[in-house]
Amino acid sequence: MPYLAPRAGSLPMRRIPMLAVAALILAAMPLAAQTPSDSRTQQIEQEQAQKAKTAAPPRPQHGGFGAVTPLAPAFGGIKAGSGLALGLASGKQFGSGDVFQVTAVGSLRKYWLLQAAAQSRELAQGRLKFSGRLRLQDAPQVAFYGIGPGTPKVRTDYDERKYEVSGQAIAEPLRFLRAIGGVEYSRYTTGPGKSSRRSSVDELYSPFQVPGLDADPRYIHSFGLLALDSRSSTSYSRSGSYLAAILHDFSNRNDLPYSFRETEFIAQQLVPILHGNWVLDFGAHVWTTSTDSGNSVPFFLLPTLGGSDYLRGYADYRFRDRHALLLTAQYRWYVQEFVDGVIFYDAGKVASRRGDLDLNHLEHDFGIGVNFHSPSVTVLRLQIAHGREGNRLILAFSPPSF
Repeated sequence: MPYLAPRAGSLPMRRIPMLAVAALILAAMPLAAQTPSDSRTQQIEQEQAQKAKTAAPPRPQHGGFGAVTPLAPAFGGIKAGSGLALGLASGKQFGSGDVFQVTAVGSLRKYWLLQAAAQSRELAQGRLKFSGRLRLQDAPQVAFYGIGPGTPKVRTDYDERKYEVSGQAIAEPLRFLRAIGGVEYSRYTTGPGKSSRRSSVDELYSPFQVPGLDADPRYIHSFGLLALDSRSSTSYSRSGSYLAAILHDFSNRNDLPYSFRETEFIAQQLVPILHGNWVLDFGAHVWTTSTDSGNSVPFFLLPTLGGSDYLRGYADYRFRDRHALLLTAQYRWYVQEFVDGVIFYDAGKVASRRGDLDLNHLEHDFGIGVNFHSPSVTVLRLQIAHGREGNRLILAFSPPSF
């Protein structure tokens, strides 16, 4: 969904040599029997706990700075569907602890991103931070399959360009309590997709069928998050709980009927087994939107399912509508010191009415893979997912969204 951490892309399995698929399965399965010693497990848990004490709160609008160096490679961060995206980042940490960074990233599919971001030093004894960014991104081949749960697998494309200036405050007044509040000015421009192989959205749909198809809205977007988080790290953890509510208000500023509100509810429970060598990971995510009379949600800001984070067995943006539900269950096991095997199951649906977010007619997928991580950060996820529309290979440099 918009304004959360950018999703990493997934690739159709038909493009991946079967040798790579076999290598993935072999890497995950035989090594599963290896387990760390109790002392090593305790060391990992201690490192995670120490990292949690000093780690910056998650920045759902701004992402992480990573290593602050004069020049470093940058990966991804544009928008799901970009394919492999590479670039450069240059940053500086001042003596006060404030950080400034500029990033430029592009992909072979002609997606690109330019961003300048800043983050303040820790204030109020480490309980408060401020961050902001100036961002310009272009995504010329965003997938659109129609609106609603029963859309056929007929992909069209559209071009989406976004200009953004935003800022937020991140507070952790108590050990397990996190609050984030911010405001953003954003301008969207959409147009025909630029793929030579697929039809453009405007060739198959009318503005009556697709709200916002003929509009370029501007927004004052205010948002707030309140969360209880007992995980040792937001990016990689073997135990803990996460409960969050996120509120968005999109107020249109150029006299178009596209003002709306969105609410998200997120829950995750990690259950460690045998000192955390095995982990059961359960999650739920709900998106709902509401509008005043005469307004609607633009199609490119509707909740979506599909891709490497949300219903992994389906293509990016495969399903979209006013409301969405996602349920996940994962089993992770120790393979090597910085490698976990994972088996997962996802179920979800989109709906035009909030009351239809039930457990009937869910889309399903399942899969297997390996996660590469440090003691506190998931670095890479390599997974194979299967849904009713086929198989997909997921190569994601970001942690799971929950």
